[in-house]
Amino acid sequence: MTVVAVLGTGIYNVMTVIGLLGWPGSSRLGRGQSLSMREWNFVMVTRCLRGEDRRIMFRHILLNVLAPLLVAATLGVASAMLTEVGLTFLGLGVLPPGIAILFSVLAISFVGDGLRDAFDPRMTLD
Repeated sequence: MTVVAVLGTGIYNVMTVIGLLGWPGSSRLGRGQSLSMREWNFVMVTRCLRGEDRRIMFRHILLNVLAPLLVAATLGVASAMLTEVGLTFLGLGVLPPGIAILFSVLAISFVGDGLRDAFDPRMTLD
């Protein structure tokens, strides 16, 4: 709120502040998932079979970390929208709050769930 109050209520200022303050959670999630998967059996087996580090990183670890990061990204967009609505309520935002933002947040959440179901390699096909 302080940065938006100092810089002004323009749309670019609000987007910049929300973007700069919203990324650490997703990066912590990605780092934690990567460090966890580094010790999983399929990565150890690939390492024992003299697999290249680049191949292990992109083919095994990144593909398994992608699903939680997609969900975190969609929830982050929804959270940023709700943050902007809160700033608007306090007189510091730019978009009018209302039913359109509610539907946008719900749609983004549903898209995130669908992407997680589509890209999660650990999902079973029943």
